[in-house]
Amino acid sequence: MTDRTDILTERLIIKPAHRDMAAAVLKLHQENRHHFRLGSPASVLDRSDLEFWYKKLQLEEKKWNDETEYGLYGYHKDTQQLICQIQISGIIRGVFQAALIGYKIDQQYEGQGLMREAMEAALKFAFNTLCLHRLMANYQPVNERSGILLKRLGFTIEGYARDYLYLNGEWRDHILTALNNPDFNSKGLA
Repeated sequence: MTDRTDILTERLIIKPAHRDMAAAVLKLHQENRHHFRLGSPASVLDRSDLEFWYKKLQLEEKKWNDETEYGLYGYHKDTQQLICQIQISGIIRGVFQAALIGYKIDQQYEGQGLMREAMEAALKFAFNTLCLHRLMANYQPVNERSGILLKRLGFTIEGYARDYLYLNGEWRDHILTALNNPDFNSKGLA
């Protein structure tokens, strides 16, 4: 089982998903409902009941223990406020050794380098702890901030997918990017 130790960065404490975070996750989503609407389905964003978030995080804990998905939640060290979320999902092992990575940050903390700080820590976790070879991150063309962040992190554009995800009543195009682990150890792969 993958270690559930907190990851510390200069300004963040990044914690593995845990059901006790339900109130903080609910607050993050309620306060950023409009901001997150671009990339998150309304069926999640419109949920204001604590039980929903408790069960969602409980499922994320199970997926962590099953080593199929990893939810990471970034708390600001100074305020102890939950400000960002990163999901490493769709993990495929075997000859692929890859996963998707998605992220979101509280709108009031945008432009301060905190998402980059959190993502750098998540990339180290994915490559060093999970031993993945490839991470893929996709973003909508209108989300320029996301494109800039991924470029700064070393992700390269690999394609353009029309009607990639159905979000909030319409199909949305996405730019496909990926980052390979330069230090991947292929020993044991077929």
